[in-house]
Amino acid sequence: MNRITCAVVMLMVGIVFSSCSQKSQDEMNKMQESAEQTTENAMNSAEEALSSMQEEFVSTVGEQQQALNQEMEEVQQAIDNQSEELEPGLQERWNDLKDQKTQLEETYQKVKSGSVENFEEIKTDLQDQLQDFKDNLAQLKTDLGIEESSN
Repeated sequence: MNRITCAVVMLMVGIVFSSCSQKSQDEMNKMQESAEQTTENAMNSAEEALSSMQEEFVSTVGEQQQALNQEMEEVQQAIDNQSEELEPGLQERWNDLKDQKTQLEETYQKVKSGSVENFEEIKTDLQDQLQDFKDNLAQLKTDLGIEESSN
């Protein structure tokens, strides 16, 4: 009888330990799933924020590009209205400025369709190109005697 009682007690202790370890394993699995879900939610939030920032930047640059296109048209009209041919240096700068505008538009298209991974790099490149373009356009307008419109 003692042996049977001892065996039953040992069996019950084994079941209790097994049950506790199963509960611990279940709790660990739940904690791991919770951590994975939290990480996934954080990643989604970061991607949404970056996407929103990208859309806002694209919109702002698009507006700036429209204003610059208008200024380019003004310069083209001033060049067309001149009775004499442009100085070779001014003509070369005007052609360079048109090339620079083309490169700026290509970079803008990359930003519009770009992936999130390289957005910051392209954004910085576009901002630099845009500022260089504005500076060169303002200098050319000054050299042509066109009044500077408000930027």
